[in-house]
Amino acid sequence: YKSKKRKMFSEGGCHNEKKASENLKKLVKNHPFMKNKNNKNVMEIGFNTGHSADTFLLNNDTINLISFDIGIHDYVKVGKKNILI
Repeated sequence: YKSKKRKMFSEGGCHNEKKASENLKKLVKNHPFMKNKNNKNVMEIGFNTGHSADTFLLNNDTINLISFDIGIHDYVKVGKKNILI
């Protein structure tokens, strides 16, 4: 699964999930890896609902993201629909 574009998660999920996603976005945005725009590639193991993938793509317009997931949970398919391929 590779994506260069992203679509923000704007709907769905419970309050705790949204709060966790907001906290993740703040953490990733301030991480030195994301501040260095020379970093172009990210490999993610465990896509799940796609919050981490969305956060990486939101914080770096030129990043190449490759995500792996075994896909046994239905929410993986829902998360994938929220990321433009």
